[in-house]
Amino acid sequence: MSQENTKIDRYSISRFCINNHGFTVIEIAIVMVIVVLISSVAIPSYMSWLANVHLKAGAREVNSMFQRTRMEAITDNTTLTVRFYMDTVAHKMICQIFKDDGAGTGGLANNGIADGAEAVFREEPVVSKVNFENQDVSVVYNSRGMITRWYEGGTDQGSKTGRITVRNEGGQYKYQVTFVRTGHSRIKVVDNV
Repeated sequence: MSQENTKIDRYSISRFCINNHGFTVIEIAIVMVIVVLISSVAIPSYMSWLANVHLKAGAREVNSMFQRTRMEAITDNTTLTVRFYMDTVAHKMICQIFKDDGAGTGGLANNGIADGAEAVFREEPVVSKVNFENQDVSVVYNSRGMITRWYEGGTDQGSKTGRITVRNEGGQYKYQVTFVRTGHSRIKVVDNV
């Protein structure tokens, strides 16, 4: 009896496998249509997600520059300025941390710009794929980590609350990095379309 079962099993298996020589053109076409449909839904969502990730990274970088400048001002017991400005030659936003004390020939103190021989501690480009709505912002931290004044476009804004708005290249996402007189800053989502 076990021999009969074996024959039946072999016969069933061999009969099942006889017609399986590969995939038909119709089967391949159906699979390709399914892949295209899934991709057409997934790729736009992925691209939107990726744009938002780049923007969050840019906003976090701006916020961390504020916090870094604040901590260095407290640690060094001095007044430091952080400036975000557009480098027109490289077409990149630059972050600069410096001591705005008017040192050297042609240096003006407390003007929000590193001029003369004022000591520049750090100067580096900000994350790419992020656009700034504010083209030139300087924030001055005193030795206690408080904001004494800030400048936008070279105009003194005093010590009131300020913000830098960043948006992604497509413009559908925006974040604001808001800073207050106490020296604290935070990131806030705005106008996401």
